[in-house]
Amino acid sequence: MPVLQRKVFFYYYDDISTDKPRPACSYGASCYRKNAAHRAEQSHPGDSDYEDENDKDDDKPECPYGKNCYRQNLQHKREYKH
Repeated sequence: MPVLQRKVFFYYYDDISTDKPRPACSYGASCYRKNAAHRAEQSHPGDSDYEDENDKDDDKPECPYGKNCYRQNLQHKREYKH
């Protein structure tokens, strides 16, 4: 019986030449995905083209719960600054 072999290709953003920055992963530093394709498609903290969405909080209203906010959903974090 023949043995099937799987070929795995690893590539990193630095290996891809493009002038357009990648979109930031919505999970940022909390991202659990280790897939090389995901890492190449979206930027993460430590990448040269990573821009944190939370750094753009200037035009967002302050969360009514402030530092005591328990809400973890992404939509809430996009609407309010903490």
